[in-house]
Amino acid sequence: MRSLTCMHGLPSATILQVLDERFALAGELHELPAYLDQNYRLTTSAGEDYIVKVAAGDGAPLPGQHAALALLGELEFPVPRVIPDRADTDVVRVHHDGDLYCLRVLSFLPGIFYADVSPDRHSIELWADFGRLLGRLDHTLQSLDLPPVDCINAWDLAHGYVVCGDYRALLDGSQADLVGGFLEYYRLNVLPFLGELPKSVIHNDANDHNVLVDDAHHPTRIVGLIDFGDLLYLSLIHIS
Repeated sequence: MRSLTCMHGLPSATILQVLDERFALAGELHELPAYLDQNYRLTTSAGEDYIVKVAAGDGAPLPGQHAALALLGELEFPVPRVIPDRADTDVVRVHHDGDLYCLRVLSFLPGIFYADVSPDRHSIELWADFGRLLGRLDHTLQSLDLPPVDCINAWDLAHGYVVCGDYRALLDGSQADLVGGFLEYYRLNVLPFLGELPKSVIHNDANDHNVLVDDAHHPTRIVGLIDFGDLLYLSLIHIS
């Protein structure tokens, strides 16, 4: 197996050691695409698959993510389950080279990524099932309280004014002026009223790389929703 050691991250040998000692799991790690976390698929000698996620830092957002997964799992939503270690702990904290990492194990969901299905294979039936799932999910998450996290998520639209303003300097003159006009409109007509809008916990990242369908050629159902890393308490959009 090729080395999966990252230049800035937890080495694969350390991950395998933690999996063995804390979860009684052993096998082969397969690196998966990741934005911030280190993500792996662990395949055991018995042919079982798990997802292993490693995040740098103290893991402050993880209790909220796990609470959402537990709530949705109880209601049989197609989401991953958190696998506790031998001590019934959801998150294992590991120190390496002076840095802190949080390692956790999730169940593996079989399915085909929505992104890997040719658009000519999409259907109204599939879209309707996708809409029903997200509607049920958002309705269910309204009952969830997220623990406060002292950090800004760049994908949080409530902070869009600040984030877009920060990146405006990267645009050329005409583009910067165009964006500036929208930002000024937002500042005057939206920002003052954000605090009055109804809010709830949302998944916030149901893109086609986080959604699994039942078949690559004739998909009709959504069979999985993964990656709760961008879970947010955010303003709701009501459709009547």
